Amino acid sequence: MAAQRPCGPQGADQGQGLDVEHDAGLAQAALDETIEFGKARSMALGGNAKSSMPGNQFAVADAAMLIESGRAFLLQEARAIAAKALAGREFVPNDAARMEMAGLVARENSQKAVDRLFAIRGATGLFETGNFERYYRDVRMGTLHAVSTPDLVREEVGKHIFGIPLDVQPRWA
Repeated sequence: MAAQRPCGPQGADQGQGLDVEHDAGLAQAALDETIEFGKARSMALGGNAKSSMPGNQFAVADAAMLIESGRAFLLQEARAIAAKALAGREFVPNDAARMEMAGLVARENSQKAVDRLFAIRGATGLFETGNFERYYRDVRMGTLHAVSTPDLVREEVGKHIFGIPLDVQPRWA
């Protein structure tokens, strides 16, 4: 039987709290550089700046909204936990579940944002001589960490919502 993960900041974090904001920072850096890239580079056909294309404008808008919404949810839950700690109130499993949800949303939104920006960068985004390749690679690592894989987080949050203990195995186990 698996052990219950602790509640409160130590349970809500489990090695992912700062990594989540790191992923959002990578996505923000990718967005900032892609905006400059889009303004400075011309389209192969027509000669207009890449930023003049509606599809590229949509991609930048989507990326910005994904990053901001992930950060907002993460900040909301971090503030709630900090307020609870400052008030001396007891942490409950719901605190950890909500922080896990916010972390997963922020990580996955960061990855989706960088994926959207890749369409603007094209093959040059994979060149190791630039930063975008590193952003693209590193933001993906946030969803591959063994402690915080998306399916594990979804399982734990889903069990919490249904009131199922974390150590209960799936029916097919």
